[in-house]
Amino acid sequence: MDHQIAQTMLAKSAATFPPRLPMRDRIHALLTLLAAWQSRMRSRRRLAEMDAHLLRDIGLSDEQVRNELEKPFWRC
Repeated sequence: MDHQIAQTMLAKSAATFPPRLPMRDRIHALLTLLAAWQSRMRSRRRLAEMDAHLLRDIGLSDEQVRNELEKPFWRC
């Protein structure tokens, strides 16, 4: 990922943290955000590895899978 994009994302994320929170709470919020991003990346990676039979079994269409895999990790 481009360094400037990463910094912009972090700046936007940091801007959503209430500025009056103690530093430990802001750090905790940031770590929680990073864990959520990592979880999304892992889930999407697993989804990409599933074959068509498994995807049908869980009720996902090709279009739904494609849309999910095209999302950046920071988007739900």
